[in-house]
Amino acid sequence: MKGQRFAWRLGAALYLTSCAVWAEPSVSEAATRDADAAEPGASTSALVVLVGAAAREAELQALLRELLGHRGTAVEVTTRERFDPHELLGGSAKGRAVRVFVVPVRAGGVGLYFRGPDGARFLLRSVPLRSGFDEVGREQIGQIIETAVTSLLQSSDGLTREEARVALEHQALDEGDQTPGSAPQAVAPGARAATASDKVAAPVAPIAPAEASGSTTLEGWLAARYGASGKGGGAGFAHGPGLELGLGFLFRRVRVRARGVGQRDFSHELSASGVAADLASLRLGVAVDVGGALGQRQWLFASLGVGGERTQVTPRAATGSAVVPAAAFESTAPLAHVGLSYELGGALVRVAVGAGADIGLVETHYDVARDGRRERVATPWLIRPSASIAVGLVPQWGPF
Repeated sequence: MKGQRFAWRLGAALYLTSCAVWAEPSVSEAATRDADAAEPGASTSALVVLVGAAAREAELQALLRELLGHRGTAVEVTTRERFDPHELLGGSAKGRAVRVFVVPVRAGGVGLYFRGPDGARFLLRSVPLRSGFDEVGREQIGQIIETAVTSLLQSSDGLTREEARVALEHQALDEGDQTPGSAPQAVAPGARAATASDKVAAPVAPIAPAEASGSTTLEGWLAARYGASGKGGGAGFAHGPGLELGLGFLFRRVRVRARGVGQRDFSHELSASGVAADLASLRLGVAVDVGGALGQRQWLFASLGVGGERTQVTPRAATGSAVVPAAAFESTAPLAHVGLSYELGGALVRVAVGAGADIGLVETHYDVARDGRRERVATPWLIRPSASIAVGLVPQWGPF
């Protein structure tokens, strides 16, 4: 009986101990756990919170995932109807993700608020937007977020919690409390709201080397193209694949780009007066494009270029003709190009459709020698209609 009683008492003690271990956490512990549950767990991750109108911008979400993904940063995006400053400043998140809040303001821009993975460093940025969340606006926001997240992950830069709290209070005061969901009294429990007599210059954390509204972004251009040109005058119709390689910049709503263009046309036939020839052209040139935004993802460019066309001519006798063909030869002629192109796409991949004219700078013609005399059988037009389509990659660096 004594052994059974001892075993019963030991089992009861173990049961009570397990109950104590598995008891529910305190209210404060549960709140901390719930606050951190929404964040990715890795220190190379970012939780992006889009507030109000920003939450309805699917293209902005895709751009942020793309830009941060290139940096090796895992991205989780969530949305809020209103911004609560305590969500930015409250608690700690040591070893967790960088938090990013994108908060539209009525003045026509956004506030960008960042909290480091240690929960103790903060960056604040106010970005004016000329045309809301159009392509230019999204790129400005995306580039600043990319730079700031990288800075918080790889350096010790940032404001302290108190500096960030004061900056948020003064921003709300300066804007007349126009930030959606702004609540200065909620910035820190027990903290008094800022008054006009308290206004001081808020600390500013450098996130980008230039203001986004006036910054310049450097862009590359690598595209596969297919072009066509009607030569006319009996010289037929040329078309073929090519490549484009360029470099340019984006400033506000204007894009300027310099391109090198190469295109190899397929062989086509010239046939007249009992003779025939196969023509195959290689076109090389450079062009300058100047474009303006038509919408969130649309651009219209005007282009001006110069170059040359080298044509391989292989004469042959037409069917049933007794004419003896001459040896193959090459001809080279300078060209100019003018045109318009419509460009559509996102931050990295775009499609461009163009139409214009190739302008011959010298007259070109093809002759047949008969009995010591020359007979002109084809004279390409000096102005030749052209069209092209290109799919390009647009890597970006900046802003500067």
